[in-house]
Amino acid sequence: MSTASPPRVTFRLAGLLLAFGCAVFAVGVLRYALLPSDLGLPADQSSYQNALKEATSRTAEMMLAGRVIFVGDILVAAAALALLSRRRYLGVDLERVGWALVFVSFLPAFVFDSLMGSALPHLATDAPGSFAAFKSWFDFQFAAGNIPFGIGGALVFFADARSARPTLPPVADYVAVAVCGITLIGGLGYVLGLFVGWQLNGPPLLLAAIALGALGIQIARQERAG
Repeated sequence: MSTASPPRVTFRLAGLLLAFGCAVFAVGVLRYALLPSDLGLPADQSSYQNALKEATSRTAEMMLAGRVIFVGDILVAAAALALLSRRRYLGVDLERVGWALVFVSFLPAFVFDSLMGSALPHLATDAPGSFAAFKSWFDFQFAAGNIPFGIGGALVFFADARSARPTLPPVADYVAVAVCGITLIGGLGYVLGLFVGWQLNGPPLLLAAIALGALGIQIARQERAG
């Protein structure tokens, strides 16, 4: 007596969601890039007074950047949840742990991106005395989120490179692993008070978003092909 095999689980919609979410996220990163680095990225506390002056004339830009990327945060986090059960690297749950960490990394992002898109610009104009405290909170949340994002992203791409049928070319996977490693270093350096490097906390996120978006497209294509 034969038993019916369980239906194959596909991740095409999850791949499409990841690709679309990363596209929105990348637009948000570019909007942040238009802001001065000491305003839109983790910065030294000595620069907060200058950031306050910049914020008073850039409230609309701050709100747009925060709101666009917040939508991207939600979409990418949802895609990471949907991809938790996808396993390409058999025998070890690297990919599952990686997607879990990517999801967790967006929890602080929900805080600091919504802060940029709503309260922080108003604090700059209506309550400048509170701006530095909230900017410090923004910076810490930003850098702290880069730690699980860097680890999780690196695990996802490493698992893909080591799988029997990589979704991306292995070279692209390993480049993405390096980019995620830079993000991790930038986040750790700021959180531990070792250094302040906006170059390590901002630009790598755009490259990581492009890599994750490409991964999402390829996941959707492979799932469609069967």
